[in-house]
Amino acid sequence: MEATRTLAAFVSNLSFSQLPEEVIQKAKGVILDTLGCAIAGYPLAHEEFHWIYDLVHESIFPKGHPQNPMSEEEVKEKFRRLALYTLTKGQIDKIIKIVDNLENISQPGELTDCLSGVSSIAQKA
Repeated sequence: MEATRTLAAFVSNLSFSQLPEEVIQKAKGVILDTLGCAIAGYPLAHEEFHWIYDLVHESIFPKGHPQNPMSEEEVKEKFRRLALYTLTKGQIDKIIKIVDNLENISQPGELTDCLSGVSSIAQKA
């Protein structure tokens, strides 16, 4: 329990200015990729994502593996394709813009506000 408190205290006091640029860029890609997977997986059956199989199996090291990393544009395109079934193009573009400028947002709510309607949108699908 003490380790968790120590880690939480460290993270809560951490600012983007303390992080190397490559860490910030990697975090942006991971956040966008995670959100895309979560948004897409919420309302849809898995067979609608046959294109992911192609993306993953295109080399010895699947796309996204440390030996075959996705470019920033590939991560954005994956997010767009995953989120397309649930969000509008405007919402998708807004989330990408916020994540691209993550180190400049003042409150995490700017990102979470964009996601607050996802469950209600998905339930209508």
